[in-house]
Amino acid sequence: MNRSTTWLVAALLSVTLSACASKSPDGAQSSEVAAPVAEVPSEKVNGQDHQAKDVASDTAKGAADDEGSWDDDSTDDSVVTDPADPWEGFNRAMFSFNDTLDVYFLKPIAKGYKNVTPEFMQTGVSNFFSNIGEISNLTNSGLQGKKNAFVASTWRFVINSTVGIFGLFDVASSLGVRKYDEDFGQTLGYWGVSSGPYLVLPFLGPSTVRDAGGTAVDFFNYDPVNELDLNRDQNIGRWSLYVVQKRASFLSAESLIIGDRYSFIRDVYLQNRENEVYDGHPPSKAAKKAHADSGDSWGDDTGADSWGDDDNTDSWGDDTGTDSWGDPSDDAPAVEASVKTPSADTQLEANSTGTKVVQKTDDSVTDDALESGENKTQD
Repeated sequence: MNRSTTWLVAALLSVTLSACASKSPDGAQSSEVAAPVAEVPSEKVNGQDHQAKDVASDTAKGAADDEGSWDDDSTDDSVVTDPADPWEGFNRAMFSFNDTLDVYFLKPIAKGYKNVTPEFMQTGVSNFFSNIGEISNLTNSGLQGKKNAFVASTWRFVINSTVGIFGLFDVASSLGVRKYDEDFGQTLGYWGVSSGPYLVLPFLGPSTVRDAGGTAVDFFNYDPVNELDLNRDQNIGRWSLYVVQKRASFLSAESLIIGDRYSFIRDVYLQNRENEVYDGHPPSKAAKKAHADSGDSWGDDTGADSWGDDDNTDSWGDDTGTDSWGDPSDDAPAVEASVKTPSADTQLEANSTGTKVVQKTDDSVTDDALESGENKTQD
């Protein structure tokens, strides 16, 4: 199987997995919430702490009774989970693994590389790998239908690979050719595929279900370095240099991390990816909420019920304003009677039976004349 066929298969699998992830509920979380157990200080009485044990036992028993109750739907408000990170337990374990590997292995090497390697050589290495990344940029720009990005990425690769000596010098930027950063994860997001849950990959770091599939597709994309026919050791050295250079570029950003490292890196990653998918113009929270509320769980308009019928009719297809006999129902919404405000040519007239609105016109018969005519007819 050649590389292009592998890339196509990986792309199809990535689209399928990302689509399945987008169909799953965003709040897919475990329904089992651990019952909080009150921490009661141990009070020893006659050399035993049976009082504290009794209180803790009663608290746990009460929590178990509440969990088994049919009428109790309350949950512990103290347990807060980010809706975008339903797999936080697994992700934190992977984050701890990656962080340990970074602290004791990768970070010291990156510091040594940054301290020993001259600045111009670091810039040349960064430019080289950035130029290789133009293949992914132009491919995904074409898949997204972005003409300007596709043309710019193509010209950048051609100019820097030739005039820039295999990408060691960024001549295209000096000529004013803009750089675009696109990948297959952004392509899926551009066509409406949800990012899915947040996911921390071993060795690779923060990602999402959609971006993880996109990373696999980009890995099997065309690599111009393969034209050099490098052996295995040379390829290992190339990728090792890429990883060290990439890690060294993040050393200066570590001082910006505040609070919980895991939460900070997760939030920054998700916000940055959303900004990249929407090309720097992500939708507002109100717009995203309105889009989420525009349809029900079946993807239909909320104006229709679960059967696809309009909500203003009952299960028989009749108007909800009437009951099963066709008469107005008691719970039907009251219709406000239209009240006409007396104009200048009308007059309110009060009698023993109430107030009448009498219109005064030149050719109209007065109300008194009508009443006198009725009396004569009765006589």
